[in-house]
Amino acid sequence: RSTKRMEIKRIDNIGIGAKDVERLVSFYEQTLGLDAEVSSWGGTVHIGNADLFIFPTEESASGKARSIKLEENPRGIDHIAVEVEDLETACRELEQRGVRFPGPIEGDAGQFRYRGFPDPEGNMFYIVQQASED
Repeated sequence: RSTKRMEIKRIDNIGIGAKDVERLVSFYEQTLGLDAEVSSWGGTVHIGNADLFIFPTEESASGKARSIKLEENPRGIDHIAVEVEDLETACRELEQRGVRFPGPIEGDAGQFRYRGFPDPEGNMFYIVQQASED
């Protein structure tokens, strides 16, 4: 009887169904500055050591749209969050690139802080800054 256990190495990809794959990939590439490519079967956006796999779907999201109020969102994968070095700088750059934030930065200076916004398909995306070690 083997005692070897499965070892999960990392998240490989997160799949996102989209009505307009090229538009969504372009948003992540041009607005967020991420590396991406589109192929005949969908798009791939590289974030650190994981990818977003964006695939075409004709189905619309059912139910309530997601928002920055996590506890009010429907069940299921809720959002994607990436860590940045300086939250204020990231927010300014994203606003200059056309991102509209529905709310202010959450959290106190020196503590874990974040700010969320929807992508063009309504998926919630967050930029986060970890607590300082001072």
